[in-house]
Amino acid sequence: MVVHSVEKKHLCQECGFSTSHASTFKFHQRNHNGQLMKCEVVLGCKFQTTRKSNLLQNQLTHSKDKPHQCEVCGRSFSLAKTI
Repeated sequence: MVVHSVEKKHLCQECGFSTSHASTFKFHQRNHNGQLMKCEVVLGCKFQTTRKSNLLQNQLTHSKDKPHQCEVCGRSFSLAKTI
């Protein structure tokens, strides 16, 4: 089983990062080859990521839509995890 394995088959030759997961290694490689996704929703946002899911979450923070509300203070947020 890969999850419980301590063997890390994927080693980055540039920085020494290692992982047992091919997908994690693929995303890591984007840091070195310049394939970072950048936020283009708001001028001046400097957010960059290797994962599309992280980019989509960042874009939600720029939205005026804030569907998640704190039950204690009533303040609203674009992401549930920021409550």
